[in-house]
Amino acid sequence: MRAKIERVDISRANLWIGGHKNKMEQPNNAQIAEVVDKINESRVRSSATTSQSINNDPIVQVFGPEHQGHVRGLGFGVTPSNVDAITQSIILVRKLQVDFQRLEEKHEQLAGLVRSQQMPPSSRQ
Repeated sequence: MRAKIERVDISRANLWIGGHKNKMEQPNNAQIAEVVDKINESRVRSSATTSQSINNDPIVQVFGPEHQGHVRGLGFGVTPSNVDAITQSIILVRKLQVDFQRLEEKHEQLAGLVRSQQMPPSSRQ
């Protein structure tokens, strides 16, 4: 059986906050502390929605809309349409992984049932 690996989702908000903290996990200055508070407030307000689009995540809510063809924090050449497509792919892959795991469990149950029914009658008791 496969070992379960706990995945940690790294959002743009987590990445931005992590990049603006010092070694003691504190914001670098008072301005950054204010922005971190705003990002955290935005995350709490939007936590009800499970899937966050790149167009309304906490970074956009705090800093404003992205410039055409650019996404803050994701490097050169990344566009909003690329990020949305990748996000949708990740959601689909996770769903398929859950479905696959469920089917594997069913397969194991059915295989066990078949094995128990193939046992000779004398060894069942």
